[in-house]
Amino acid sequence: MLWCLGFPTQVVRRSQETLALAHPYSLAVAQHGATLLHYRRRDVPAVLTQADALLTLATTQGFSLDVGYGTG
Repeated sequence: MLWCLGFPTQVVRRSQETLALAHPYSLAVAQHGATLLHYRRRDVPAVLTQADALLTLATTQGFSLDVGYGTG
């Protein structure tokens, strides 16, 4: 919602807070969301960092759907 209201900086801060508090599956969901956020911001290095983190977590935890997200 903050993104749609024109507050992209606040969205990034909230995303970082979510990533810091999450447990394995919710962390995968948060990483997927963060990847999409950075994609929309056209921040390629951040997209690659989040996608790599998602892929690593999903692979080690056996989250096959998220492995697809991390490689897609």
